[in-house]
Amino acid sequence: MEFVKDAFRGLVAPTCHTSALDLRVGMRFEGERAQPLHQALRDACKTIQEMPARYLTHPDGSNILAVTRHGRVAGPKHLLLDEAYLSSFGHLRLPQHLYTALQRFDAWIEPALLAEWARLIKGYALRQHRAVDENTLVAALAWSDPARDVTLARGQALQLLQDGGLQCV
Repeated sequence: MEFVKDAFRGLVAPTCHTSALDLRVGMRFEGERAQPLHQALRDACKTIQEMPARYLTHPDGSNILAVTRHGRVAGPKHLLLDEAYLSSFGHLRLPQHLYTALQRFDAWIEPALLAEWARLIKGYALRQHRAVDENTLVAALAWSDPARDVTLARGQALQLLQDGGLQCV
């Protein structure tokens, strides 16, 4: 993946030990774990601004996505993934009708994209007079979704329920 930069690779390196579960709102990062995360977020913001926000346009050429980037955010030695920190990178605005459509059709978006991608790959292979093994293509498009342990979150939610302090999950 060309858009993935060194900072992201540093996050997923075995020496960093950062999992998707570590990237939840409210998590704290210190020292050598904070720097790659901060840089990876900066890289992601730049990629969004330079790619989909730039090239997704209405028929008249106007942009569909509105990106507001704030000035350079210094790399902290300690960071807390909270609204203030994440907002310091900027904002992405999406038209309400598009957001609503994505919400309504979310169950069909992934299968439609995968089917279209498979059709496209088959077309490329056909024009190159190459055979594409259907099973290999399906395996390449399979999403890896490892099981998650929700014991900690469940325990906290149950405790909040007992204390009467759970308003909305």
